[in-house]
Amino acid sequence: SAALTSRTDGEDPWFVERDPWSASPDAPAPSRKRGSAPSAVASAAVAAVGGKDDDPWSGNRDPWSASLQQDDRPSRCAGGKGRAVAPAAPGRGGRGLGDRASTAAPAQLHVDPDGGAGLSLLWLPGEGYQVVEIDAWPGQPSLTQGCVIRTIAGVRLDEPTTEEDVERRFASAFRDGAVLGIAPAPRSTPSAPSTAGPPSPPSSSVFQVWLKVDRAAGAGLTLVWIPAEGYLIEAIEQRPGQPQLQEGDVLRWVGDTCLSGFSVEAQADAALASSLRDGMSATAFRPAADPRSGDVVRASSARAEMAPLWLPSVAIGTWSWGNEDFGGSALGADRGRGALLEAFGAALDAGACLFDTAPTYGKGFAEVALGKCLASGRYALIATKYYPRGKDRDMAAAMIVMAQQSISRLRPAEGCLDLFQLHRVAEPPHSLEEQADGLAAVVRAGLARAVGVCNCSLEELRRIRARLWEAHGLALSTCQVELSLVRQLPCSSGLVAACRSMGVAVLAYSPLAMGRLSGRFDPFGGAGPRWGRDGSRTRPFGTGLDAEPPALARLLAALREVGQRHGKSCAQVALNWVLCQGAIPISGARSCIQAMENSGAMGWRLSPEEVALLTALGARGATSEYQHG
Repeated sequence: SAALTSRTDGEDPWFVERDPWSASPDAPAPSRKRGSAPSAVASAAVAAVGGKDDDPWSGNRDPWSASLQQDDRPSRCAGGKGRAVAPAAPGRGGRGLGDRASTAAPAQLHVDPDGGAGLSLLWLPGEGYQVVEIDAWPGQPSLTQGCVIRTIAGVRLDEPTTEEDVERRFASAFRDGAVLGIAPAPRSTPSAPSTAGPPSPPSSSVFQVWLKVDRAAGAGLTLVWIPAEGYLIEAIEQRPGQPQLQEGDVLRWVGDTCLSGFSVEAQADAALASSLRDGMSATAFRPAADPRSGDVVRASSARAEMAPLWLPSVAIGTWSWGNEDFGGSALGADRGRGALLEAFGAALDAGACLFDTAPTYGKGFAEVALGKCLASGRYALIATKYYPRGKDRDMAAAMIVMAQQSISRLRPAEGCLDLFQLHRVAEPPHSLEEQADGLAAVVRAGLARAVGVCNCSLEELRRIRARLWEAHGLALSTCQVELSLVRQLPCSSGLVAACRSMGVAVLAYSPLAMGRLSGRFDPFGGAGPRWGRDGSRTRPFGTGLDAEPPALARLLAALREVGQRHGKSCAQVALNWVLCQGAIPISGARSCIQAMENSGAMGWRLSPEEVALLTALGARGATSEYQHG
């Protein structure tokens, strides 16, 4: 993400010299956002429904606001229930600048100190911000739905070529009474086949409902307890019917009773039962492919007719579950197995039910270890991968064989994976379209419910997603990249924001920079995270500040200070920062203690100022031959 405080030169310190994406010839796709001013970091969040206390994620916890100077700080949007904003087709035909100037008309922006501007905006590259929705409060009598904001207080919004730049410009001039230059709604927006895809799901929303409770049938809901959230609605019966709810919604409150935060499910059940009665109001949360607003994330299944995957906001990585050469433990076979079983159980108890693995983790040892944990019968979601090999001539056949082998180690009885991912983009002569066809073949063979990619650039992701949809009618569910405070590139490049607009859930590996952000290592001591039998190798990811020990020390000090305010550890703060970027952190856990610590990142969010502070102290990072995104 971009820098956080107002600067005299108005520049993002990451943006000019070190952005490998700035010279990209590809035109950026339109970007959708809900809220008031787009901040210097990213979009504004949806405001609370009704009063300030209705939504535990609203109020002062918008992770996408920026810590700007007080006079210039954007206000939040007014009210609303996070209504869905339809995505625009990528790519636009071009009217010249003369056309825009001749059609522009002046208007004034109304900004309420508490409610913001009450606008849903859509960035159209080369045009400005299109007004998608206007809330009743504070009202914008000078604007109409569909019109395009070209300028704000003289600042041009049609020139930027990146979302970060247009957000920065808008935020710098956002204030009550700012004069807007507007134009009528654009004519038609041609679609671009290269970026086509399935319809994006709705954005996250919090809303109020009134429950129906029948004396005989009860509420007619099948519920799954999510410790950090409340109750996920798995099914809704016809009697008595709940017309305001749908499967996948989460009940957070019933009446005055909060349903999250209980350490034991029986306590949550008792709280729900004592509050449930006919006509009782309830606060519900509708998840999307974005953990900023809550701890349940929606990931589309490959086939539209299949139920989505409901992912936790924190996942468990199993890279270290292999042998010693591949990052595993030196505890020994018996103690190691016992520790992993305890870690597996502790993660599930806390609601972190997604486990990410791969055949390359310990040459299959990690999958075998996870399979033994799954034999306990407890519910968990499993994601694994296919790593392209030079000898694989038939990509589809190779992926099917790899998926079958993984299933034999993980879930031989079920015969299906929850998520199957392309570990990295294969080298030529294999095309991206051929690799997408391989993922589709795995789904057609009934071996996976959903498919995703890892380490892809935004352009690679778009091509694979388009091929899946156009040739096979399948959705791309996830994108996994390295993302942490010391590698912020997926945010600053626009990859995370683009995935969010497409409904693709982002999974962030190495969110603790291979342990560097846990606070366990002295940046000046030279004893950083190592791996291998003799500990001679540096862990391969999270190296963004390795060459700058003082900078890493300042970041760790800030993590400790922020953690003290929340009663959280350095690791939990660093993981929560990833959540505030809109990504699901995948953090390794080889013990019960580590699994519990990881799960402690759920159920709360950093303040905008804290996100801003930590972002400024981190590092942008870079791409590599392996990591394109």
